[in-house]
Amino acid sequence: MDIHRSNGTLNIYGRAAIAKEILEAEKGSKLYFYQARGESFDPTRIADTWFVKFMHILSRGIIRENVSQIFQHVSFVSFNYDRCVEHFLTHALQRSHAIRADQAAQITSMLRIIHPYGVIGDLDSVPFGATRANYIELAGGI
Repeated sequence: MDIHRSNGTLNIYGRAAIAKEILEAEKGSKLYFYQARGESFDPTRIADTWFVKFMHILSRGIIRENVSQIFQHVSFVSFNYDRCVEHFLTHALQRSHAIRADQAAQITSMLRIIHPYGVIGDLDSVPFGATRANYIELAGGI
């Protein structure tokens, strides 16, 4: 697409295809669960990943009353378009500190994550692993 950057049609449809593939990859990941079917976040599915180890380190010494400060000294630079970090941390935070989903999402939203190449959207507007989306609209974030 870079070679054909002057071709607006090719670029918009190319980025839309990337957005579709990202959502499909999220849905196929071990992080995905389908809440409408009663599934819930299961950290044992990803126990062998850096995510769980990172959360253990991050949570050490953070009591429930101070959980809003958990990301105070943390930033990420992600060269991926997906939202795996945001998705994982929101659900891990909810589970580890026994807080509501909206509280965990609010705390995670304060985490500084830089996506130099863009991102397909925030988790509120585009659910993790969504099967339907306006891919042309999502292409604008890439």
